[in-house]
Amino acid sequence: MSGMDSRTQRKKIVFMHRPKVLPTMLVCVLILNLLYMYINDLRHRNLAADETAAMLAKELSAMRLNFVLLGVLMAALLLFIWLKHDLREKKVHERTRLMLDTLPLACGLIDRDRNIIDCNQEALRLYGLTHKNDFREYFYRLSPEFQPCGKASREKAPEIVGKAFQDGYCRSEWMHQSLSGEPIPSEVIAVCVGYRGNPVVTVYIKDLRELKATLYAKHKAEENLQLALSMAAQRSGESGKSFLSEPGGNRQVA
Repeated sequence: MSGMDSRTQRKKIVFMHRPKVLPTMLVCVLILNLLYMYINDLRHRNLAADETAAMLAKELSAMRLNFVLLGVLMAALLLFIWLKHDLREKKVHERTRLMLDTLPLACGLIDRDRNIIDCNQEALRLYGLTHKNDFREYFYRLSPEFQPCGKASREKAPEIVGKAFQDGYCRSEWMHQSLSGEPIPSEVIAVCVGYRGNPVVTVYIKDLRELKATLYAKHKAEENLQLALSMAAQRSGESGKSFLSEPGGNRQVA
């Protein structure tokens, strides 16, 4: 027994006095303690981060809700303003349409590409048309091939419209016709205006048939009057000659 105890004691003494065993154990324990502290610290940080993230998520959710509500309010306000503006434009358009349709002049809108945009009811009545599409479709058939000046209608019409776009105003006489071929002498006034941000030409067409008929009747009356006066003067001269040629026609009165 004494021998075994002495061997065991020597082993313990040798183990305790080995040079790097104790520091290594201490370092391992220290590392384990540090690792444990680090893990706990990470756990606490994760818990804190989770709480912070949860709080941030709540705040972000509240901010998102506020932004959504603000966006809905802004959209509703913009929609209200747009509807109000659109309603005002519709009222203005209705008033303008009412004035154009009751205007005693034929009227039409032409864009830069020489396309017919619109016309009023008087234009349909003037040419004996039913629908506005007829006015667009048969527009060039509503003028004779040549104007009284001898120029082709398809050449002179763009000149009038182009001058209105360039100078803002153009006035000219124009010979129109109905689809049946009845001549419609007229006066055309082209004015350049703005329409939805683009320049267009408003063409006003004044029917001159009554004026031309009145002037023609006046001219015929003046011709008839001149003819009557000429015939009366001729008859008066002939009667004077016949009086002088009678016997005693040269007698003098005492």
